[in-house]
Amino acid sequence: MKIKLPLLLIAAVLATSGAAQAGDQKLTDLKATSSVSIIKDAEGSYAARVRNSRFMPYVTLDDQGISHFRLLTVVTSQELRTDREPVDPAAQVSVTVDDIAGDKPKRLAAFKDTGADGTLIAARYFATTQPGCCGGADSHHVRLLESGRHLFQSTGPGPVGISAWASFPNARPEQIRWAAFAGVDDEAQYKAGVLGTLTYGNETGPLTSLLVVRPKAPAENDDLDLALANGATLLWIDSKEKVPPADPTLANAGPASGSPDSPKDIWSLERVTDPAKVAGMVLALELDGKRLISIPVEGDKLAADKATVDPTLVLKPAP
Repeated sequence: MKIKLPLLLIAAVLATSGAAQAGDQKLTDLKATSSVSIIKDAEGSYAARVRNSRFMPYVTLDDQGISHFRLLTVVTSQELRTDREPVDPAAQVSVTVDDIAGDKPKRLAAFKDTGADGTLIAARYFATTQPGCCGGADSHHVRLLESGRHLFQSTGPGPVGISAWASFPNARPEQIRWAAFAGVDDEAQYKAGVLGTLTYGNETGPLTSLLVVRPKAPAENDDLDLALANGATLLWIDSKEKVPPADPTLANAGPASGSPDSPKDIWSLERVTDPAKVAGMVLALELDGKRLISIPVEGDKLAADKATVDPTLVLKPAP
């Protein structure tokens, strides 16, 4: 695993070294502006157009143990109005990632996603979040910082929503796998019985995307789509791990979601780097402790044809 230094630690170091020291050489001096405009329209409604800028330095180590000093510049833009819900559907988060170890910043990535705010995750990812409106789930876009590559979209609580994270112990180069669930937000898909999208991938991007579909609507609306979008859980199951686990007190013991900064170790895939050999783990989707779907991973893809699925649901390839 890469070693990551907490942002607060970096901030503390920068704060204590803020005063000029003998021999210091200023390499970069950056500034950013924030602004707000308050507007009253002809109908008497008020709007606040807000643009906030902030810098977020961090340090990351690569597989060779070499440290890299990075700087995120995050700009959020949104409009809040008195005549509508306090969520701006056009809110946007723009991000640039620079290597600041040299004589001048070197741009590594630049991207923007719809959302009201964003945050640095495990000194490796960036997550942009759009709060849910009218009882809907929060929506998230998660990207790899070094390249700006979009990994997945998800829904649900927390900065990365409903997701699961896994790693293959002692593999070099490091091997990370993730899975994410995004509740349906398209009216046409909802009417067709689609409840959401289940996606599996690595740090190059998605490898498999499946639609979770309920072909037959219930006699009475049970809001299953909202329940899944807000409260589903994704779990990794390692075929090599004992059930129940030998030591249930260990982090990520047994079926577990892992997290961006602490992925679940899949010991059945120790040292594996060849995608063709990525097998032996299962992804499970649960709601309120009930397992709805179990999908084995074969050849580094979700094997939908070998999945165990609740009889009211089916899996279909995502378009």
